[in-house]
Amino acid sequence: MNCHICSAPAIGQCQSCWKFYCATHGDVFCERCQESRSRSPSSSGLPSAGLHVLGRGGGPPTPRPPGFMEAKVLQGVVAIGETRQADGAEVSMLSLERYDDGFILHYRLLTDEPAPRPPVGPPHMPLVPTLLLNVKDDLGNEYRGGPGGWGGSDRQWRGEARLTPPLAEEASRLEVRVEEIQWLSHSPSQRSRVQPGPWVFDVRLR
Repeated sequence: MNCHICSAPAIGQCQSCWKFYCATHGDVFCERCQESRSRSPSSSGLPSAGLHVLGRGGGPPTPRPPGFMEAKVLQGVVAIGETRQADGAEVSMLSLERYDDGFILHYRLLTDEPAPRPPVGPPHMPLVPTLLLNVKDDLGNEYRGGPGGWGGSDRQWRGEARLTPPLAEEASRLEVRVEEIQWLSHSPSQRSRVQPGPWVFDVRLR
């Protein structure tokens, strides 16, 4: 995977446009999205999961970003309970919640070392992990999305990933690949970093 700006090897994925960036052209957000955010101080730069903005002249709303789902109609829960280890990190896929407009993967992350904290300045929260997922079923359908809720500290984290479109009714298996763990910084004194995988799970849907 290469930087979408200069084609150098990528170190992370922009949390706004979801394109990859290199060490020169990004940190959490790519350089282009950082410039856009600086021009719009009120914007967080993250995809708007619950907001639909009408086009000029009352036109159609902007498309929903991948992973946007209301998750109101629960259709079933699939127990997974599988664990994979790589590069000092243990990833466990716990369960899958199936909804009429998408699905949610619940996971747990254990690490050998505590999450790094900023080396200087007042105390801040540690780097926060986000799983970069590639998900497809046995019919060849691909599912995309992003992180939902999460919690934890230091060595143990729990979170969820919300993906769309809804699972195909005919699909019987799902391949979930955690390509890398992106440790995102919330401090100007510390860069984000990437922990490469993969951690691969074969999930039976029926």
